[in-house]
Amino acid sequence: EAMSEVEKYLEADEIIKIYPKDDLLVRMIALFRKYQVKRHEIFDIQLIATRLSNGVNRLYTYDKEHFSRFEELEILSP
Repeated sequence: EAMSEVEKYLEADEIIKIYPKDDLLVRMIALFRKYQVKRHEIFDIQLIATRLSNGVNRLYTYDKEHFSRFEELEILSP
């Protein structure tokens, strides 16, 4: 079930896909230093760094509180 959902997103032309760029690790390290990131937040930081690297500063999430400390992002609820 999960794989079919991911495949739908991958195949959807109306969804813009972004990918990590060469500066990902540099951006991640800067965020680690700025926010004193814990181990369980590493993938959140990777997500944020990928977004910022691609010029995307909005994040739509049902968990606004979780990302609220990251001032680089505009957090919106769907």
